[in-house]
Amino acid sequence: MWPTSFVVKICGVRTLAAAQTAVDAGADLLGMVFVPTARRAIAVGEARRIVQDLRSRSNIGIVGVFVDPRPEQANDVATFVGLDYVQLSGEEPSELLTQLNRPILKAVRISADCPVPRLDQPHVTALVLEPQAAGLGGSGVAHNLSLAGRVMAIRPHPPVLLAGGLRPDTVAAAVRRVRPDGVDVSSGIERDGSQDTDKIIAFIDAARGAVELW
Repeated sequence: MWPTSFVVKICGVRTLAAAQTAVDAGADLLGMVFVPTARRAIAVGEARRIVQDLRSRSNIGIVGVFVDPRPEQANDVATFVGLDYVQLSGEEPSELLTQLNRPILKAVRISADCPVPRLDQPHVTALVLEPQAAGLGGSGVAHNLSLAGRVMAIRPHPPVLLAGGLRPDTVAAAVRRVRPDGVDVSSGIERDGSQDTDKIIAFIDAARGAVELW
């Protein structure tokens, strides 16, 4: 079931320590990347081990991130690992959305050339709003908050998570200005290419604190 309050998603999780830190700090969702060529990719066996360990102590939602997967591939990984959601971050055809056996998050990208992407996406539980950048999300490229604010002013349905260049020291201002339904972070909580526990905690605290000031 999708969280009913403001959502914080920690993406690119590859270790149990980072996952447990996020759980303890109050994250709602953990994202694991199943794109073999991605720097933050995780092996399905390791992902399953982390999820099984977490399930004994937490009901946090687990999201598997894919780019243009075959439906059977995404479904098999979702079943084996124990995913709660599948996130599509490529150029997937609309018919794929009807072939997956988990609720779907869909990445949509905005730029000056495409300030308002398609938001009326059937079969989608939530959208992940990213800035236009080459490759998979997690590039650290920051949003033009004016453009992101225009999207949120439409109040699209389904819910929208703001992703792109967010860090512990910038997320509060972004949340207050754009007022998304949640935030998604990857590169902004890393130090030397690995997730940093202090940054995870600081990011979640800053995001939650910003919502309290709405």
